[in-house]
Amino acid sequence: VVPIRGLIDLEWLEFLRHEVESAIQNHGPCAEDLAAKGGILPQTGFAGGYFTDLEMADRLPGFRRFACEGPSAAVAARVCSSETARFFYDQLFCKDPADARAAAAFTPWHQDMAYWPVQGEQVASVFIALDDVPESECLQFLIGSHHWPEHQPVNFADGSPYQSSDPLPALDEGKVASSRKVAWGLRAGDALVFHGRIVHGGPGSWGRALTLRFCGDNVRWAKRPEGRWAVPTRPTEDTISAADGAELSEIGVDAGLFPLVWVDPLFAARGSSPVTVQERSKGYA
Repeated sequence: VVPIRGLIDLEWLEFLRHEVESAIQNHGPCAEDLAAKGGILPQTGFAGGYFTDLEMADRLPGFRRFACEGPSAAVAARVCSSETARFFYDQLFCKDPADARAAAAFTPWHQDMAYWPVQGEQVASVFIALDDVPESECLQFLIGSHHWPEHQPVNFADGSPYQSSDPLPALDEGKVASSRKVAWGLRAGDALVFHGRIVHGGPGSWGRALTLRFCGDNVRWAKRPEGRWAVPTRPTEDTISAADGAELSEIGVDAGLFPLVWVDPLFAARGSSPVTVQERSKGYA
């Protein structure tokens, strides 16, 4: 995980804050209140708690514009040493530290890639803080856990494991407890870019944050057993029939899945040297 200071400027920040308020009031079918029993939300609006929604870019033009035109894709590609970046999906997390129910909710320890039908080392999430976040309220990451094998995904609302036909091992709670954890204080507009397999979670309440997921050059489709595939939430004929290891460019084209949003014009000259941001971080996790 790498912190990027000032990823978005004030214009993008205000744009996203406006879009987030609209998205909350007109949320999608997968929105949840993770502080409520069963994650249940009213059909419209949001009255406080731990709000999450995903795939906003599929239905809201402002989020699509940011995914395609904003700086996240380029940064994800550089951190992954990838020439290209394909947009996977976006997700919104709102966890207000002043809201008692939100502050009491815990984000379960988890690995993102266990929820996704993709494989490869160049899968990156870009977590963008839309509010200032003290280190004590930031997401926590387990150093070195991106080298761990994948573990069974869990439901965020209650931490229960997904029910699937071929479940993965559960995360070892003792190993999680004994692992070194790292977090950062963030200013609004800062971002964390992290590997798809790194274990993260914790009790923090960071306000509003938008996370975008990107796939690089070496990422391919991965067949998942029934019950262990959360995103894309609307399977298409292409995704259902896609072969294990298929190129992402060949899947869901008509449905707008995995659009190519960044090609590094200097990649051939620079090679695969990673982004040089070590001096701004506490070290790689």
